Amino acid sequence: MTILIAYVNAKADELASAFVSHGYSWKNPITGEISLFSVDGGRLVVPTPEAAIREHEQGALLQLWQTGTLDLPIGGATCGACLFFDGWRAKEVAGCLSILESQKISYRVCTDDSRLHGDVYHSAVPRSGPA
Repeated sequence: MTILIAYVNAKADELASAFVSHGYSWKNPITGEISLFSVDGGRLVVPTPEAAIREHEQGALLQLWQTGTLDLPIGGATCGACLFFDGWRAKEVAGCLSILESQKISYRVCTDDSRLHGDVYHSAVPRSGPA
């Protein structure tokens, strides 16, 4: 299955704040834990969102939750951050991207194999004003 990836022109803490203000959660609704994936791929549990951001700055993959089974991994990228839509339906992806647009955060969405082909499916209007 193809994974969509949004390359986002924003820092992870800015993205997390935007998503949490729109109903996403730091805590896994099943375990109640704030967890990430460490650089070596292991699961890492942290006590606070601030600790999660610090771990992300060291290379860990953040994980926010929309529902009991739908998670939003946030990774680092040279342009800011990456959102990974693995197993998401089109309507769910569109809802997530609308949050970025409402915050005037620019992004581009590609498939996980588009880095081989250069395919870009959408580019949001770049931010106006200082970044």
